[in-house]
Amino acid sequence: MNNFTFYSPTFFAFGKDTENEAGTYVKQFGGSKVLIHYGGGSVVRSGLLDRVKKSLEDAGVDYRELGGVKPNPRSGPVYEGIDMFERFLRSIGMPTTFAELGAKEEDIPKLVDVLCNGDGRDGNIYGFVKLTAEDCTKIYKMMVK
Repeated sequence: MNNFTFYSPTFFAFGKDTENEAGTYVKQFGGSKVLIHYGGGSVVRSGLLDRVKKSLEDAGVDYRELGGVKPNPRSGPVYEGIDMFERFLRSIGMPTTFAELGAKEEDIPKLVDVLCNGDGRDGNIYGFVKLTAEDCTKIYKMMVK
């Protein structure tokens, strides 16, 4: 894999009506595209999602939505999310495969092993998703395309 550094400062904005400034904050930090990832339910019923989308639109920020997120999802919705996220990354010119990131072929089995066997917590990826052998095969094929 190519050497790189990564700096990721975090900015939090709390308070009444701050969702109406979402687009301003995205622009402030140089963003132009956003993936809105949400469950549904209360974010839709309360109007919060619409207010965030309006703020993004008013600021000229392009966005995509991935709704219907559920805790401990089955693999179908997970792959739908992966596909959408891959399309989103491609739309903003980001790499989506190991080869595009500069990884060597010998790095791939190591990553797949971590994804499939977890980080020592019962085969879960950071405690969230349990992968089957079929899932691992699909992940491997996605990485080497």
